[in-house]
Amino acid sequence: MKQQNKRNIQRFSFAFNVYDKDGNLLGVTKNISSDGFFLETKKNINKDALNISIELPRELGTLSLDCTVVRNEDTGIGTKLFLDDENRKNFSRMIENLNE
Repeated sequence: MKQQNKRNIQRFSFAFNVYDKDGNLLGVTKNISSDGFFLETKKNINKDALNISIELPRELGTLSLDCTVVRNEDTGIGTKLFLDDENRKNFSRMIENLNE
């Protein structure tokens, strides 16, 4: 399920569990792109920078990422991922492959 945001970056509707650095469940992704994701959560997350782990499907394991909170809403938070160009391409390819 592809979605487009106003910046024309392809987003995919995936529900991945997201954990903080201590392994506590923060919430579930609503959508994800090569730039970030929206995390549906009832937790009050006021940190600018987060080290998170995303539990991937298909026995792919867990992916650890650094991100920053760019938007707070009643239903969750919008994040921006800290990825260099090569890792962004690899991450983008991975989520596209999961969509197949």
